[in-house]
This record gives sequence, C-alpha cells and structure tokens, in this order.
Amino acid sequence: MTTGTKITGFPGVVIDNVLVGSDAAAHLADLGHQRIGLIASEYDPLSFTVPHDRRLGFETELRRRRLPVEACLVAAGNFSVEGGSEAMQHLLTQPEPPTAVFAMSDEMAIGAIHAARAAGIETPARISVMGVDDHELSEPFGLTTIHQSVDRHGPIAARRLLELLAGREPCEPTTVVPTRLVIRASTAPPPG
Repeated sequence: MTTGTKITGFPGVVIDNVLVGSDAAAHLADLGHQRIGLIASEYDPLSFTVPHDRRLGFETELRRRRLPVEACLVAAGNFSVEGGSEAMQHLLTQPEPPTAVFAMSDEMAIGAIHAARAAGIETPARISVMGVDDHELSEPFGLTTIHQSVDRHGPIAARRLLELLAGREPCEPTTVVPTRLVIRASTAPPPG
C-alpha cells in the first residue's frame, strides 16, 4: 500500500500531481504572468514520481498557453524551506527574473517568500509565489496553494490494507483524492 506516489503493482492513495502542476500554471497564467518560475526538486532516491508529475503538468500547461518553458526559470529547492530560499535567490539573479513562481511544496514556497523579502522584493507586489499542500503555516503566511487532504489518505489506505489482508482485492487499486486551489495573498497580477 502506498500513499502519495504511484508504484506499479501496488494499491495506493494519491493525488493527481500532473493536475496539481497544471492548476498552478493555469492560476498564475490567468493572473497575467508570462514568465513563471518553477522551484522543483532533483532529489529522487526512490523514484518518487511527485516532482516529475508536477513539473510535467506545469510545463504542459505553459506550453498549451504558449508561455516560455526555460531552463533558467527552474531551480532546485528539494522540498525544504532552505532549498526554496536558495532556489528563489537563483531565480532572482536571472537577467529576466520571473514575475511569478510555483514551488512544488509549501515549505519551498515559504523559503522563496523569505528570500524575496530579504532581497527587498515584496510578495505579491513584485513577485507572486504559490505552493502545494496547504501546510498549517500556509494560511498565516497568506500563501496561495493547492490544497490536498492528507488527513484523508491514512483512513483510505488503512481500509485498502485491511481488504488486502482479508484476501480481497481492493475495490479501487489506486484512489485519487481530489485537490483544490486555495487563493490567498501571495499571488496577484504582475506589476505594471
């Protein structure tokens, strides 16, 4: 039984991470942003599909809208506050920095906001930032995020595991728990 990522041959409880990336890109593009950065993760010791899937959805949506997908607009944050801060510092040093950034986790997004503020760049007046998870600190930070109900994953996974232990195939081999966009104060139309 897996939670959070799909592993072939094992039942699991997941979110649609491709849709998460797509929804994030769509939200920022709908606000009018055209140069949108990505704080991703290159850390992948166990073939964790989440970073790949979120990036796929994000880049596919940007291409669909004919917005640039450039290597210089991507930085590794490795799912930590510190990593998000370092990634944002990198993005801000580009000749044409992004006006919005999608961080693949709220921790990285919070780090990105700290780095922007340290550089004298206010969120969202000069740069919009959004994350994923709806972490407990997201609301106090005013962070726009993609909410996932992780508290629902455990009970669903437990039911599936009990079905397997009882010798029954789970009704659904993989359960996809829906996500939703939560708009707060960290995203706005681009400056100008």
